[in-house]
Amino acid sequence: MISRFTAAFSLTCLLGLSAIAANTPIGVAVTNGRFTLDSSAVVGNATLFQGSVLETANTTSDLSLNTGVKVRLGMESRGKIFKDGLLLEKGDGQVSGSKYTVTAGDLRVVPVGTQTIARVTIGANSQVEVASLLGSLRVETDGGIPVANLAAGTALSFSGQASASTPTTVHGVVHVHNGQYTLTDTTSHVTFQLHGDDLQKYVGKTITATGNLEGTDVLQVLNVTGGAGAGGGAAGGAGLSHAAIAGIVIGGATGLGLGIAAAAGAFSSSASR
Repeated sequence: MISRFTAAFSLTCLLGLSAIAANTPIGVAVTNGRFTLDSSAVVGNATLFQGSVLETANTTSDLSLNTGVKVRLGMESRGKIFKDGLLLEKGDGQVSGSKYTVTAGDLRVVPVGTQTIARVTIGANSQVEVASLLGSLRVETDGGIPVANLAAGTALSFSGQASASTPTTVHGVVHVHNGQYTLTDTTSHVTFQLHGDDLQKYVGKTITATGNLEGTDVLQVLNVTGGAGAGGGAAGGAGLSHAAIAGIVIGGATGLGLGIAAAAGAFSSSASR
């Protein structure tokens, strides 16, 4: 039987190790001016620890983590810094490096591959814009449901709907393989497996499908519109300019923050070194 002394000693050791881990530096922040770190005003440089909260004013701040990841917070931005991810609470954040996620609201931006530069901006009404400056990114909900795939040089905007139970609506060409029907949404570039009646007649055609999402990638189709040939759009139009997946509306870039063009210049220069 473990004695009370042994149990107490073990607990003390564990708490001590946790305290040491929490107080271990994870990187440094460099700012040409003033910023706030963990509610304290700082000028110039500061050491970052796990969970440090950094807020900028009228200048940007460059963060170099011990893992080699580079982060830049834009002007009037705030984020909580961890060794494996950034929790962006306000403004702009840009990350250069693999396996480092950015969380903004209910969304996670996950790098796909080893060389990525991701730009994330929070705008009015909690709208989020994500841009991939290098490499590929996956955007998913906090529940792990993929809502977008971004290639290098592309950007999308995301805004929440009233409820995550809102039906999912996607647009694209229906394909069939081994009896399974699939559709890759033209806006989000996420592929769904379609379940429903009479899907055979839509193979090779462009449709807009609305239904309930089951799991992460199965759409139980409730309604279909369109049905033009693969080169056409829904009901003869150019197709949807947005999708709605798991309560998130996905649309084209809105120009939040500096946008891709500006971010590819000054904003990314130090973060990608």
